[in-house]
Amino acid sequence: MQNRDDLVPERRQSARTRLRAEAAVTVQGRRIAARLEDASQGGALLYLEEEVQSGDGPYTVTIAFGRDPEEAILAHIKVVQAGRRLMRIEWKEPLPPEDWIKLRQLIEREFGVLTVVHGRLPMLVWPSFRTRSTAV
Repeated sequence: MQNRDDLVPERRQSARTRLRAEAAVTVQGRRIAARLEDASQGGALLYLEEEVQSGDGPYTVTIAFGRDPEEAILAHIKVVQAGRRLMRIEWKEPLPPEDWIKLRQLIEREFGVLTVVHGRLPMLVWPSFRTRSTAV
């Protein structure tokens, strides 16, 4: 995989969440296989299977969700920057809530459900130390 140094540093307006999901970018009827690297409220970072120069659109991205192609997330995008095989994109319109729920489910599948614990952490593992009575 290309390293992220291929792209100019960006100014973040919303936090990105690391996420690996199969995707595809369509430009002028041409479909290019891609992988979603991370996503945010404003856009995403994609790794493309082939090098693409950003040019005139329109561009769309399809993010796989399950086996049914009808369930995929489909969004119109604006290419912010393309460098080698990495592409920073911006959603042309905010993603609808049902697509955010799908992205959240993809994150949970990859990393598991996140749990927020307030207060003291419960003891998860207690190493078994030999006590004086069990020591030989």
